[in-house]
Amino acid sequence: FRLNKSKIIVGRKEEENKQLLKLKDKTDYIFEVSNCVGPTTILQGEKTKKAVELAAALTAGYSDAKGDNISVNYTKGKIIVKPKRADKFRI
Repeated sequence: FRLNKSKIIVGRKEEENKQLLKLKDKTDYIFEVSNCVGPTTILQGEKTKKAVELAAALTAGYSDAKGDNISVNYTKGKIIVKPKRADKFRI
């Protein structure tokens, strides 16, 4: 996914998640839902508030987590977001 000068990469399978972690740059942010099966997401480029929120929402949306508000851990801490999937992707 792209948002202006930000690029969000969401892993689809465990193997892709491992590969993303190997290929990430030291400036990339990593997103994961804690205590739940889900994707590893990488945010590259600009780390705007909107890009961070979208990366977290996509991570939550593609995870097995349930509920309207899901806690997502990322490089700079934790964020609570409403899940979002690609079919509901609006920026």
